[in-house]
Amino acid sequence: TNSEVFEHTTMILFLNKSDIFRDKLCVRKIPLNISGEFPEAPDTDIYEVGVAWLQNKFLEHNDNPNKFVYVHLTTATDRSNIKVVLEACKVTIVRQALQRMNFYP
Repeated sequence: TNSEVFEHTTMILFLNKSDIFRDKLCVRKIPLNISGEFPEAPDTDIYEVGVAWLQNKFLEHNDNPNKFVYVHLTTATDRSNIKVVLEACKVTIVRQALQRMNFYP
């Protein structure tokens, strides 16, 4: 169940270390279910499929269909990536604030 405190807030999910995830899944061929805890995990070495599955594992816990959850893949050591992600977050936060004040459609 989602906390009432966050019921009407926009959430931003940072999936950091995307470079390491790509290496482990695509190059080293480490399966998503190596722990045995996720038998429903796809048996794949395709990065986009692995990311989509991981993203959905988080999003399936969102009980509010009207809640926005923005997902960003990040590599914190990549300054250009972080700059783009933080700019997108800033735009998201400002847009949501303007919408709450009825200044943005």
